[in-house]
Amino acid sequence: MAPVLGHTAYGISRWHHGDLRASSHHLDAARAAAHAVPPETMDDVLFNLDQLRLSLPFSVYLHDLLGDLDDAEAHYDELVRRLRDDRYWELAVMNVAASGALSTGDLARAERAARRGLAADPEEMCAFWGSAGRCYLGAALALQGNLDEGLPLLEEAWAHYTAMGLRTDGVTLLASRAMALAEAGRLDEATTSLQEARGELDAYQERHAEPTLVLADAVLRHARGDDPAEVGKTLAEAVDVASAQGGMGMAARVRATAERLGYVI
Repeated sequence: MAPVLGHTAYGISRWHHGDLRASSHHLDAARAAAHAVPPETMDDVLFNLDQLRLSLPFSVYLHDLLGDLDDAEAHYDELVRRLRDDRYWELAVMNVAASGALSTGDLARAERAARRGLAADPEEMCAFWGSAGRCYLGAALALQGNLDEGLPLLEEAWAHYTAMGLRTDGVTLLASRAMALAEAGRLDEATTSLQEARGELDAYQERHAEPTLVLADAVLRHARGDDPAEVGKTLAEAVDVASAQGGMGMAARVRATAERLGYVI
């Protein structure tokens, strides 16, 4: 069990610091060690302790960010099917899936994953995963233009989430809100949300989300009508940050956004 715990802990630490390649290496090692646990102990030990089973979806998530999965949704679904009748497991895996999809800009996939996870826990028994799932769903809806439903859901879930002392993926969520508001022309609110996202990054150092934050800055600059050269420079910075981390899935999102907005980077 020690290799699973050790590689998982260090891998998540490297993810937090934005070293996605190293994070993926260690989480893959943790996942391999988890698969090596004897089958007769699998259900009793590995899949009853978050510390031991978290490496499985987290490993897929890192490859999602790295952009080297042919069908990310299928990989997450395969994990869920390992424990078909474990609703808690489905909720956890789908939260990780929603995070990956949101970070890489696959918003329809993020919505599907969040809804599937929340449907697995209709009684809202798990405060952490449930609140996070509602945050992801709200962000995905808002970024798809459904601000009337998405923003209140995100705001309520984020308030509940942070009231429990939780901050994981906060930069991604607040930067997503800023982008959604900017795209809707609500520039003052978008500016405030971007400032909150920057404060979140400064306070909690979630470097893996920095490309999303820089992208949100570029989207806001574009919506504000700033100098196109400066907007293009900010978009290029977002690509550079994502690429330096190894997050080619995130870099692809920035390039797609740049193309949609009319920039060549």
